[in-house]
Amino acid sequence: MSAKRDASSSGSSSSSASSSEQQAIVPPNMQRCEHCGKLIASQSFMMHSMRCASVNWKCDICHAVLAKSMKASHIHCAQWQAFNCNLVFASLAAMQRHVQLRHTQIECNLCRCALYPNQIISHQEHECTFRKVACAFCGMRVKFVELASHEALCGALTVECELCGESVTRKWLQN
Repeated sequence: MSAKRDASSSGSSSSSASSSEQQAIVPPNMQRCEHCGKLIASQSFMMHSMRCASVNWKCDICHAVLAKSMKASHIHCAQWQAFNCNLVFASLAAMQRHVQLRHTQIECNLCRCALYPNQIISHQEHECTFRKVACAFCGMRVKFVELASHEALCGALTVECELCGESVTRKWLQN
């Protein structure tokens, strides 16, 4: 009992030890249950082990220990390996909805390329060739794919210089 108090009162030194190191340390009068991972007194271990195995279930994916009655409501994302998705759902319908919304490719409404939902905003703002960008000369928003030809025409237009009154092309006014 005093060993527990010493370990908990040491504060940051015990938290700096990794969880695998903490699991490896087993006091001499204790045993670690292979079903739930808890430390059990040696004299109670046999009874605990039998009861624990009949009542608990350990998830093969996340290694969570749950009551067997809760096994049906512990459903991992079907795409957990492909997307490193560690979400757990209470029903199959909820998991399927998650996969449909997060892990199914959708089409960009501008260029029609297939992307995942978490990529679509960045794609449309920075990468899509059909995104709207402002012309450097007139400020008009044109498709990125048409920007070079628009700016070539727009920059070649002549305007009157406010300083000297000469007719000059827009691209020379920018410099």
